Amino acid sequence: MVDTLEYLAKGGRIGGAKKLLAELLEIKPILQVREGQVEAFEQQRTKKRALARLVEVVMESCQGGDDAHLCVIQVDAEKEAQALADELKSKVPVSGIPIYELPPAIVVHAGPKTLGAGFFVK
Repeated sequence: MVDTLEYLAKGGRIGGAKKLLAELLEIKPILQVREGQVEAFEQQRTKKRALARLVEVVMESCQGGDDAHLCVIQVDAEKEAQALADELKSKVPVSGIPIYELPPAIVVHAGPKTLGAGFFVK
């Protein structure tokens, strides 16, 4: 989930009109990486709703257990990342949820305050 569309617009991923409209409506896109490609997953109005939806998506897709690995990823959002990890920890049965910083190649397009979750099951 990106906090602002400014960096996506600067990188040519979205147009200026879409950026302006999304900012006026407080739209926060939720993106996913699928087969090495970044795709739009869905959009939510307000950051609070986007975070709640992110938690729902993780709960639906990652059932937890001994073979599940779940992490929170962030850029310049340590407190928000810790709150997200704590909430996920209370809802998904995994042994621990580490918090990682996103690499610069993603930060350039996503910008600061980006939050996400990554998971897989063996």
